[in-house]
Amino acid sequence: MASPGYISHFYFFLLIYSFVPAQNVYGKEKDFRININTRTFIPYDSINSILFDTVFTFLDNKNSFFDMDDSLKIRTENFYDTLKNRAGHRRITRELFDLIVITPSEHNELNAIESEVPFIEYNNKIIRSISFMQLPVFGPTVDDTTIQAKRFYEKAGNKMHINSSKRILSRSLLIKPGDRLNAYKLADNERILRSLPYIQDARFIVKQTHPLSDSVDIITVIKDLWSLGFSMDLSGTAKGNFNIWHKNLLGLGNEEQNNIYWDTGQKNLLGYEGTYRISNLAGTFIKSEFRYAGYFGTRQLYADFQRKFFTPEVKYAGGLRLETKKTLQDIILIDTTLEKTRYSFTSYDAWIGRAFPLEHQNLLSRKRSNIMVAGRIFNISYHDRPETTEKYLYTFHNRLQILATAAFSIQGFYKSHLVYGFGQTEDIPYGYLFQVIGGYEHNEFFNRPYFGLTLSQGTYLWRTGGYLFNRFETGGYLTGNNFEQGLFGITTTYFTPLLSWNRYKLRYFLTFKYKTGIQRFRDEYLSIENKQGLTGLYSTKLKGIQKMTLNLEAVTFTPYYLLGFRFVFFSFANLGLVGPGGKSVFSNNLYSGLGFGLRIRNERLVFNTLQIKFAFYPLAPEHAEWQYIQVSGEQKLQMENFYISDPRIIEY
Repeated sequence: MASPGYISHFYFFLLIYSFVPAQNVYGKEKDFRININTRTFIPYDSINSILFDTVFTFLDNKNSFFDMDDSLKIRTENFYDTLKNRAGHRRITRELFDLIVITPSEHNELNAIESEVPFIEYNNKIIRSISFMQLPVFGPTVDDTTIQAKRFYEKAGNKMHINSSKRILSRSLLIKPGDRLNAYKLADNERILRSLPYIQDARFIVKQTHPLSDSVDIITVIKDLWSLGFSMDLSGTAKGNFNIWHKNLLGLGNEEQNNIYWDTGQKNLLGYEGTYRISNLAGTFIKSEFRYAGYFGTRQLYADFQRKFFTPEVKYAGGLRLETKKTLQDIILIDTTLEKTRYSFTSYDAWIGRAFPLEHQNLLSRKRSNIMVAGRIFNISYHDRPETTEKYLYTFHNRLQILATAAFSIQGFYKSHLVYGFGQTEDIPYGYLFQVIGGYEHNEFFNRPYFGLTLSQGTYLWRTGGYLFNRFETGGYLTGNNFEQGLFGITTTYFTPLLSWNRYKLRYFLTFKYKTGIQRFRDEYLSIENKQGLTGLYSTKLKGIQKMTLNLEAVTFTPYYLLGFRFVFFSFANLGLVGPGGKSVFSNNLYSGLGFGLRIRNERLVFNTLQIKFAFYPLAPEHAEWQYIQVSGEQKLQMENFYISDPRIIEY
């Protein structure tokens, strides 16, 4: 355990970490309110020739949460203006300035706005026509279509890229000419388009055909991602894998991913894993995935078909998953590791759900609400596995689970920027979910019922502008009068509004998690190792039956771009407690990790975010291993929504 003096220095660091940056940005606080303005939108291109001479205006929220120091802002802008003028004297410095520094976007970054607000004034009008405006990958954005690709690689990239087929895009529309415009449905559809893996951003522009007309034209502004990407993972020179993928084959919206493995220590030098995904199968909104793997003792065949509750109006959802797999790998337990363990299995997993939309006027909330029910059957049979007993290696038990769930959901979305993304429009869910799960498990060793309960809530805090998410979950099996393999968990996530400081944007994140097991089997455990709590720290002492973690992060979005890549600096403080059950979690040792880093991403590309992190661990267990410098490719975090999916055992 660290000395008291060490701990006091640690908490002093946290105090400085939390307080000093806030003093730079908070300044004069304003009352939050939505103030709707308009700004000019000039179409870049369209399949409708009537749009070439048309100028649109659409809703834009210009208010910020906090006033900036005007004199500081003016001095900063004057500095960049002077720098630009001096750089303009020579071609090489002019090109360098344009390459690195970019004027901040005029779109609304500081405030969130409810997704349906831009369309409410057109609600119930008749949709006369729907057209597509497809923007080049490099250059214009959905917020400013007047931007042109200037550099040779941008122009070359636009020529090489195959735009998404309008026929494929139209399959993802929930609207058609002749329908009456529904503001909620249009907002949902905009979000669905943005969620497609080959789309960077999407926006609906509604244009009234005449000031007194009851009909409107809808322009669907689409900006594709550059869909070709690759990555490489090396374990020295003798072992690694190379992954190449295409998110939008021939503009058809289908994804192909190929992973080539090599290992000079294996009998067969090379291995292969291929995946093919269809985002929207034949316009049914069924996501499909097919996978084959054959490398170094692993063989896998996998097929998956899923249609989820993607809007509150969707009445039916369901899925089918089939898998057979044979593999050889290490199995890490709480106190040992089963090295090079061979196992094989086949499984099937099927579910179906029905949603019942509720009328708005029947609820205390004006938001859309649903009662949803679903049932699921899951079976897994092992053909080869390590030796197991009734209460050991439960993961390898042959079992059949029949589960059902009932849920009440209130769901809405805000549109915002610079939360987990680097500039593109992000959809922030808010609402409530109350879900009860029940079922029965037929196990090779026993038969027992299951019960689970989940409560989650997410909301914008209008007084401060921040966002707060909470989840409570508990569940377990009933065996006679005992409750076994149970758990109790709480999660809280908070992030501040986007704050302005000179030309920089800042946001602070906090995540608190607590989870404990109830009568878990002896090989089951929780961990705060690496990404489960303390990133980059490894030790057998970081495992237990209950854990508590607190993750703090300060993120600074810079105004600098290089070849379209945006730079984001961050600092973090991670705290964790883990230990046995049956006593207070605070009786365990406190462990910590501190550091800072850089994230680099180009939102136009399908590559993961490149993250470079520098960390140190003032409170670490003896003989722990850690990484001072961590380089990784991170996927963008996804926020939890308030729809139900297939009924599942709550994960420990």
